[in-house]
Amino acid sequence: MERTLTVTLLAAIVLLVLLAAVLRTIGYPVIWSVDVAQLLFVWLAVLAANQALREGAHARLDVLFNKLSIINRLRFQLCLNVISGLCLVCIGIFGFKLLSINPARTLGSTDLPYVWVTAAIPAGALLMLVTICQQSRVLMQCLYHPVTGMQEYPSWLNVLVGAESSLDKTTRQTHQQGIDS
Repeated sequence: MERTLTVTLLAAIVLLVLLAAVLRTIGYPVIWSVDVAQLLFVWLAVLAANQALREGAHARLDVLFNKLSIINRLRFQLCLNVISGLCLVCIGIFGFKLLSINPARTLGSTDLPYVWVTAAIPAGALLMLVTICQQSRVLMQCLYHPVTGMQEYPSWLNVLVGAESSLDKTTRQTHQQGIDS
């Protein structure tokens, strides 16, 4: 559903900007088009950021991760998730405070409340916090129950552990030895 929404938002932005350019060229400028396009872009950005997080596509220091064993990659990612989660909680709190500032402000040349723009910040933080909590749960399953936790893992975890690690019996045994030590 989120992917469909982001594709729809991107298409709407492109069509809106195209329509505004064509109408401006023929002498009928649409003044509100830039403001609405910016509003849609803010929501597109936060939804796409959550999708990238869910798929493990955010920037990572692969040089550091590749030097770690799989078990330590999982542990390190769990620590990073905790730090990221705390940051997202702060962003969400301040985002909600931002909603209450200047409630009568409107979006540029439109009558739309500016709160629709600022609401993207806490909404995006909340979505990403939910994603991080789900990923942390999977990481903890993999750390404490490697056979059941790592039989079928999502694509974001595949990015983390690397394509070179297959989940055959030998890998599970090696993983279990890493937990035991």
